[in-house]
This record gives sequence, C-alpha cells and structure tokens, in this order.
Amino acid sequence: DSTSDERKQLAKVVGLGLVGVFDLIRETRLSHPSLCKKALCALLNVLQGQELESMQKEPDDVINGMFELFVSIVNEGSSDLSGIASACLVSLVLARGDTGLMLQAIENLLVVDQREMAKQSMQIPDILVALQHSVRAFLFGRMDFQGWAKNGIRNDMLIDRFQLTQIPLGDQTELTSGYEALASDGQYLYICSPVG
Repeated sequence: DSTSDERKQLAKVVGLGLVGVFDLIRETRLSHPSLCKKALCALLNVLQGQELESMQKEPDDVINGMFELFVSIVNEGSSDLSGIASACLVSLVLARGDTGLMLQAIENLLVVDQREMAKQSMQIPDILVALQHSVRAFLFGRMDFQGWAKNGIRNDMLIDRFQLTQIPLGDQTELTSGYEALASDGQYLYICSPVG
C-alpha cells in the first residue's frame, strides 16, 4: 500500500510540474518563439506516438492544462506555432478519447480566423492516421489494404500520359515551381506534373 501512495504522490508532483511547464510555454510564445516551437514539437512527438484512447486515465488537470495551452496558441500564436499547436491539439484529444474534448477541439479549430488558418501548415499527426486505419478496418472488416499509397506503384502497371488542354500551363519555369498535383478516385491515380 505504501508504494501505491508513493505513486499517487509522484503523479501529483509530476502533474504540478507539467502544469508549470505549460505556463512557461504559453509565456514564451511571444518572447522566445523558437524555444516555444521546440517545446511544442517535443510535445507533438510524444502525443502523436500515443495509442488511441491511451490517456483516458491521466489526471484531468494535466490534460485540461495541455488542452488550454494548445487552444491559446492556435488562437493567438504565429502561423508557424499555430500549425504545430493544432497538430498537438488533435493528437491530445485522440489520445484522450473524450468525445466532449474532441468536440471542443473541433470548435476551437473552426473558429480560428480562416485567413490565418490558410497561412499555417499543419502536420498530420500519426495518431490521426491510426484513427483513419481503425475506421477503415472497422468499415471493411479487415486490416490489410492494398493500394498505391501503401505499396507504391509497380513497374508493370499501365500508365498513360496526356496533356491537359483546359489548363493554361505557361512556360516550363512556372511548372517546376509548384504546378504539380496528385489525386485518386480510388481506382486510378492521377498525377499532373511538368512532364504531363
């Protein structure tokens, strides 16, 4: 029983320390954005590596502290910090598995100024990919999915090349600077690139 009490005491000490770290991150986002970015990236790496619903038994004050930290940075941080905080927020709510928290996160991500949201680049967290795979496995009743995204494109696959006449492509220098696209309708993969 004494080890159980020690664990509870240790958990409280760790929880208090984490809440203090969250406050430090919140305060450094304006004065030391590079330090804040490193701390957020470290948190993202930890959170996105969690299993779905693996943080259900974690203390509420620690989870709520992280949640509030990420929301405040999403709403008030630079576009760079906001993108990382958005990925952290998504990872946290999926690792927690609390529907109410998920809805709050969605609400907070949707109320962000759309002009600011367009400037940020959000990394898709690994835990979100795991959720996608879980949903697909549930819907289709199996875990193994064959496809070009997972297995690549085989050399013996039929590939056709054609020019898109409806799209004004300009000169070759414009094409090499970002006019490329990749899409799939589930059966075929379409690639638009400078070579066709």
